[in-house]
Amino acid sequence: MSYKCGHCGIKVNGEAGDPCPGCGKAQAFESSESLEQVNPYRMTTSPSLSLNNPKSEPLERSWIQKVFDQCDEWFKELGDSEDLVNSDIDEVTPKVIAYALQKAEEAENPEDRISLYSYSAHFLTLIKEYEQAIAYGRIGLESTQDFYRNQSYETLFRSYTAIGDFERLIELEASALRDNYPDCGYYQIERATRECDFDRAITHIDEYYDNNQAQNLYAKCRIYTKMGDLQKAETGYRKLIAIAGKDSIAGAAINSFCFALLIPLKRNEEAKELLIEATTFSTPRETANAWSNLGIIATAEEKYSEAREHFAKAIGSDDVDIQNESRFFLCLMDFQDYSEQSMPPSDPRWRKLLEDIQIGMKVGDSDNIVQSAQLLVNAASHLKMLSSYVDQVEECMKKLESDPLVKIVGSDENLNRDKLTVLLASMYRDLEEFGKFEGLLQKEAPSGNLEILRLLIDHIKTGSCTPDFKNISKDLEIPPVLMAEWVHFESDPLFLIYFSGTEDREIALALIQNEATPVPALVLPSTIPDIDIQFRICSHPNVTLEILKSLSTSAFDAVRRGVASSRVVDDQTLQELALDPSPSVRDAVMKNPTASDETKTLAALG
Repeated sequence: MSYKCGHCGIKVNGEAGDPCPGCGKAQAFESSESLEQVNPYRMTTSPSLSLNNPKSEPLERSWIQKVFDQCDEWFKELGDSEDLVNSDIDEVTPKVIAYALQKAEEAENPEDRISLYSYSAHFLTLIKEYEQAIAYGRIGLESTQDFYRNQSYETLFRSYTAIGDFERLIELEASALRDNYPDCGYYQIERATRECDFDRAITHIDEYYDNNQAQNLYAKCRIYTKMGDLQKAETGYRKLIAIAGKDSIAGAAINSFCFALLIPLKRNEEAKELLIEATTFSTPRETANAWSNLGIIATAEEKYSEAREHFAKAIGSDDVDIQNESRFFLCLMDFQDYSEQSMPPSDPRWRKLLEDIQIGMKVGDSDNIVQSAQLLVNAASHLKMLSSYVDQVEECMKKLESDPLVKIVGSDENLNRDKLTVLLASMYRDLEEFGKFEGLLQKEAPSGNLEILRLLIDHIKTGSCTPDFKNISKDLEIPPVLMAEWVHFESDPLFLIYFSGTEDREIALALIQNEATPVPALVLPSTIPDIDIQFRICSHPNVTLEILKSLSTSAFDAVRRGVASSRVVDDQTLQELALDPSPSVRDAVMKNPTASDETKTLAALG
């Protein structure tokens, strides 16, 4: 539960009777709103519910109290906003951090300075400034108070986990264990899961949740799902739902079970029964989440009226993610309805829809941004207003690129940036903004984004690309299957000769199937010991006598037969093939109209 200390005024989590972790003084708590209500965007608290230390030394807090009070006022303004989704957390949080850091420099008491650094580091993780958070979090570990030292550990664990720095995480774990940081086990579970060492993760779960059967089982169910052991996951979830009653973990278990297992497996009736039960629980977030999941099922079943009712109940949640999910599906259904009704672009409902979609592009995580941007592009294309919304998609791209997690290959942010890149490139192409289109393709193609490379090949295929673009593109690391497509339709002999420098089978076949392929580009492929490649070369319109002579000694009967059938081959080579041990090769010599009568007779005699 959250209280406000009567001595120092700082809001903290704790139980009645505990000393304040901020000032260390005897109990002087005043009941207040929870931190979640005051600041719904606040960092999720540490998995441990108590970071208090009865042995913390009391400090004089009169000066620092004013600092925390001022920060609290800014967050109160944010939390009291009627429209939480549009509240500008990106403005408020940096303002709080800058103020706290300024006051840390002014602090005369070393402990005040350290606690403000710890506080600032905590909020730096909220805006994903992880390296800065790490720097200040390290200072926070020097605090004499467990509350701020543990808060700093929390910051460091979050930051290293987010950026995937497992080496420093291992070092931090050793330090945290020595300092008895209560939630070290939680992050050991997280690291083991990230590293797909599921046996180790389960061992840590048993250690960390040894006195909490429900949390233990919930954590294991998530591991079983990641492992792909759906039977164990289902057994665990059903047991957890049975023992948890109607508390928050029961709601979380139902939503996780339905969203991760039942809905993907299309076991909708089972999911609906559980989710309807979850809507009767007194846990607002999980209740709203259940309504949202019911809306997803109704949408999949094309029961759109029912889906709207469910999402309308979910969108009232204080949880931004649930709001965004519900808003997206409502917008999606509106788009489908308006399109089917052939509603004219001048109808004000279109404008309202486009505005609602753009909310999802401004708030929420990278999934929300990309999902909403795609819907915006679809709606704008339908209305023939695509050019009016390029700026918005470009802004989304800038927002994603500024996210530090974009640099981590395989992260959600990194993958979503790739998706948005493809969307933006497609917009440029459709609007015939080829300068921007080619610039973006050249910038992104080296990353290996397959969809971008597909757009690049398709653009070259149209013949509308600039010579510079085409010339630069030939040196990119393009997968052989895509490169073979390019080779298949290319007509420039210099490019075809360049492409023949590889021994890749797909590219070699494409070269041979292309009638424009010049003689120099056939030489290397003819040396590849592949029956299809060698056989096809024999009938290529540009094949030379030299190449055919080299193939006349091929280990493949079919290839020697192909040479024997060619009208380019000379009679001397045909005479040699007339003595070939393969009857089919000798038969081809006899049927070749360019063969002399002597050669044909030789072939007939075998």
